[in-house]
Amino acid sequence: MILMLKRKLLKLKTENVKSVFRLDNHCLDCLSVFDNNVVFKIVNERATFIYSVFDEKPNFINSRKENNDNIFVEKITDNWYYACRQS
Repeated sequence: MILMLKRKLLKLKTENVKSVFRLDNHCLDCLSVFDNNVVFKIVNERATFIYSVFDEKPNFINSRKENNDNIFVEKITDNWYYACRQS
């Protein structure tokens, strides 16, 4: 019973985040963790919000394995960054 309640609460929290998260006219698709970064991704993977634990500017958009040429990264506030592909 407790496990079922925890799952429902987690689903509710996830739905709350998805309902307020908007980036490039898309809602949140998934979250990823790379080293000390949490990456908030959208479906088209063109742009992300990145939370950096140590406030270090990321040099990627979705993952460290991708081609990182032509990216733009801007600091939003402490520990938070916006990253996107440049045209």
